[in-house]
Amino acid sequence: GVEKGRTDGKLEGLGEGRRIGAQKGRELGRELGFYAGFAEEWLKTSSEQTKLGKALKQLHDQIDDFPLNNPHYPNLMEKLHRIRGKFKQVEN
Repeated sequence: GVEKGRTDGKLEGLGEGRRIGAQKGRELGRELGFYAGFAEEWLKTSSEQTKLGKALKQLHDQIDDFPLNNPHYPNLMEKLHRIRGKFKQVEN
């Protein structure tokens, strides 16, 4: 009884963890895709010599450098926070 409950609970927990992980991964992909599209479109109309143009280029480069295929990357959240910060700088 108790052992079966533990086994069932572990299996259920793993499944739930995978579902939540996949959901969060999709959300992150949408967020980064939005930032990338934003930067690409504004770069078309902004000179890279201007302050805005330089910031947009940096945002675009940070997104390109983001390890999308490596969820175990050691500084993943740090890179994400930098991208979000750069986006806030650009949108103001």
